[in-house]
Amino acid sequence: MMAEKKENQEKSEGRNALLVSGGTADRSFVTDFMTNRRYDLILAVDGGLKLCHDAGILPTHLVGDFDTVETPLLEQYAALPGIQVIRHNPEKDATDTELAMDLAIRMQAEQIHILGGTGSRIDHSLANIYVLLHAHRKGIPCHMYDAYNRLSLLEGERVISREEQYGDYVSLLPVTEIVKGITLEGFKYGLNEAELPIGSSLGVSNEIAAPQARIRCRKGILLVVESKD
Repeated sequence: MMAEKKENQEKSEGRNALLVSGGTADRSFVTDFMTNRRYDLILAVDGGLKLCHDAGILPTHLVGDFDTVETPLLEQYAALPGIQVIRHNPEKDATDTELAMDLAIRMQAEQIHILGGTGSRIDHSLANIYVLLHAHRKGIPCHMYDAYNRLSLLEGERVISREEQYGDYVSLLPVTEIVKGITLEGFKYGLNEAELPIGSSLGVSNEIAAPQARIRCRKGILLVVESKD
C-alpha cells in the first residue's frame, strides 16, 4: 500500500469518532442524527466531504484519494485552520473508509459511528460493513447508520431495549463461517443454542416482543441489523 501523505500536523487524540463516507445519505436524516451529538473526531472520507458540507458538519480530518470530491470544495476545507488532510494514492490496497477507520483506531477512538457507509454501490456497502470488523477486533463499539438501518457486530451478549431499538425489525446474519450457541430471549421468534452458518437467512426480520430482548452467542460473530421500513 502506498504511504499516506499528511498535509497538516497531527491533531490531538479523541474519544468519539464519526466517519462520514461517500455513500447515499439524506441530508435531513444526517442533520437530525447530529442533533445533540458531539464528536471529538469527524473524518470526512473522500466524497463524504460533500455530505458534511450539505449538513453543516465541520470535519477535523479529510481522508482519501479525493477522486470523488470536487476540487474547489476540497480546497475550501483544506484551507481552514485545524483541519488535517491525509491524502492517499489512488493506487492503494484498501478503500478510503477502511483507511479512515484505521486512522480513528490509531487515534484511540473509544466509540465510532459511520454515516454514508451504504449506498447504490453494493460492493462498497459490503466492504464498509466488513470494515466494522476492524473496530470490533479492537473492542471498540462501532455502529453504521443510515435512514433505515443501524448495523453493528456482536460477539457474546447484548440487550436491546424495545424503546431504544432502531426501527421495528432485528436481523442477525453470521459474519464468521458459523455462529454457535445462539439464544434469543424477548423476541417474537426465539432460539435456544442454535447454530447459524454463513449464508443462512434464518435470523432475518425478527421482532422484539418484550420490553428488553437479549441476544447471546457462544462462538462466532453476528451482524446485527436494526431496520425500519
